[in-house]
Amino acid sequence: MKKLKIIIASFALIVAGSLTGVVATTQPAYAACNPDQRFLTIPTWYRGIVNTSTCDLLPVGTGSGKIPLQNYIWAIVLNWVEIALQIVVYITVFMILFGGFQFLTNGGEAAKAAKARQTIITAMIGLGVSSIVIGIVNLLFRLIVL
Repeated sequence: MKKLKIIIASFALIVAGSLTGVVATTQPAYAACNPDQRFLTIPTWYRGIVNTSTCDLLPVGTGSGKIPLQNYIWAIVLNWVEIALQIVVYITVFMILFGGFQFLTNGGEAAKAAKARQTIITAMIGLGVSSIVIGIVNLLFRLIVL
């Protein structure tokens, strides 16, 4: 029990030390303002509503340099929908790998093999559907927002 507490405390100190280094450093302006920057294919929530030269959100309204309120709301909603769908894609890929692991370790039992096969098939259907919906969301984003 004492060793476990030491390991947890050491891990917490390492994480805390690494976080202070992250907080202390500042990002360059181009990294903070790039709405097309993605992390593991996941877009930023502010894609389409930020001025890349000043790092400010675009003003809402009508006129030069302003974005209509409907487009502003659609941009945020479509970005969050795509973020959720991208997470679903990663979960389905994990489920395909998990089903493959179940299939390899079924021990010759037909019921376990059928369950693993069904897991893989269901995950592949989910992957296909979510990929198609991501394409539709990106198309809507380009048509409505940009």
